[in-house]
Amino acid sequence: MKNIVIIAIAFLSLNAVAQRPEAEHDNPDKKEDFYNYKDFSAEQITTIRTKKMTLELDLSKDQQAKIYKLNLEAAKDRKAMLKARAAKKDNNKDAKLSTEERYNLANERLDKQIAHKNALKQILSEAQFEAWVQHQKNRNKKNRAMKRPKHIGEKR
Repeated sequence: MKNIVIIAIAFLSLNAVAQRPEAEHDNPDKKEDFYNYKDFSAEQITTIRTKKMTLELDLSKDQQAKIYKLNLEAAKDRKAMLKARAAKKDNNKDAKLSTEERYNLANERLDKQIAHKNALKQILSEAQFEAWVQHQKNRNKKNRAMKRPKHIGEKR
């Protein structure tokens, strides 16, 4: 009888450990999934992002207007890039980017990030900019943690 209880406990504990980790898209804590930005227009994305920044950084009306313009430009750029990538993917299903193309895309993306950061530095006060930088660091840390395997030996 004692052995049966031990075996039952072992099976139950193994079953609990062997459960599949919750999928990232099922995670209600991930706010980005809630908004599902890919279905929104550039103006809608811009409005949401600007309002989020307003809540987080306590922006003035003038700052909101400037950041709205900056975010709108970035959202339109992002939408155009996604459309171009989708069209290219449709034309060449098996084609992969060359090393030079990947380098150019990464370089262009980083240039845009630098320009965006410099523009924000001009618009925001020092305290607001520091809060924004801290938020970006936390966001990047969360994104890296999501990409990391949860269990030893598990590949993604």
